[in-house]
Amino acid sequence: MGVRVIASSSQKRPTGRTPPAEARRERRASREKVILNRLKWAFRVLAFSPRRAGAVAERLFQRARRYRRPEWERAILATGTRFHYLGPGGVAMPATSWGEGPVVALMHGWEGRGSQLGAFVEPLVAAGFKVVAVDAPGHGDAPDGLANPMVFAETLRRLEHWMGGLHAVIAHSFGALGTAYAFYEGLTAARVVLVAPATSPRVATETMARMLSLPPDIVGDLQRRIEKRVKLQLDEIENGRLFSHITCPVLVVHDVDDTEVSTDDVEAIAATTDARVRWTRGLGHRRILRDPAVLARATAFIEEAARPRVDPWRSFLVDSSPF
Repeated sequence: MGVRVIASSSQKRPTGRTPPAEARRERRASREKVILNRLKWAFRVLAFSPRRAGAVAERLFQRARRYRRPEWERAILATGTRFHYLGPGGVAMPATSWGEGPVVALMHGWEGRGSQLGAFVEPLVAAGFKVVAVDAPGHGDAPDGLANPMVFAETLRRLEHWMGGLHAVIAHSFGALGTAYAFYEGLTAARVVLVAPATSPRVATETMARMLSLPPDIVGDLQRRIEKRVKLQLDEIENGRLFSHITCPVLVVHDVDDTEVSTDDVEAIAATTDARVRWTRGLGHRRILRDPAVLARATAFIEEAARPRVDPWRSFLVDSSPF
C-alpha cells in the first residue's frame, strides 16, 4: 500500500517572505555584482598602463572576502581553547586548540577559515591528538592582510615553531598549495592530508581575468608580479611540481563532482608525491570536509605515523635476554 502525505491545517504555510539566510545571500550577491562592474570599469580606465593595472590586479588577487561563520562552526570553536601565536610578520594571530598529544594543524582554503575543518576535531582528539585550527591573514578572525601561498606557508611554519613541531597537517583547497610551499621552505611533518587540493595559481589568475575582463598584457603583468612575490616561476609550481617537496606520506581526498578544483590537480599531485588518492562522489568542494567516511579515513591515516614501530630484532634480543 502506498503512503500519502497530506498537509494538515496546523502546518505553516509559506508567507511569501524570503528566509533570512537566503536574503543575506541575495544582498551579498547584489553588492558583489555592483563591485565587480565598478572594477571592470576601473580596469578599462587603467588599460593604458598595463603595469599600473597589474599592480592593482595583484593587490586584488591577494584580498580575500570574509564570509559569515555558520552556527555549527561557532559551536565547535566554543568547545576549544582560544590562544594567540606570533604569525606572519610577527603579528599576533588567533588559533583554537582541542585535546592533547601530537599536534595536527587544520589549514583552510581561500576565503575560508580553520573552523571549516572543525568536523575533524572530534575523531582526532578521540585518537589522542591535539588539534589546532588557524586562520591565515585576511581570513576568518585573523587581522587584515594580503594572502598568497607564501603567506599561508608562513602561517603554518610560524605555528610549527610556536607548537614545537607538527605531527600532521590537514589542508583544504588553496591551503594545500600553501602547505606545499611550507614544505618547500622547510616545514616537516609525519603525515599530510589534502582535501580537494588546488595546485595552480595560474588558473586562479585566469579565473580572475575572466571575471574582470582583463586583457592579456595585464594578466601577464599580474603573473610576473606573483612570481616575483613567491620567488618561484609559475612553471615551477604548475602540474603538482611544488608538491614534490612534501617528503612524508600524503593522503589526497577529492570528490569527482567538485566544480572548483579539477581532478587533473589531484592526478598531478599523485604523480609527484608519495600519495594515496581516495575519490568520493556527490560531496562537492566543501561538504567533503564533514563526510564521516572522509573523517575516519583521514584520522586512521594520521594515526599510522603515531603508532610505535616494533623492531623485530630488538624484540628478539629482549625476549632472548636472560636478565
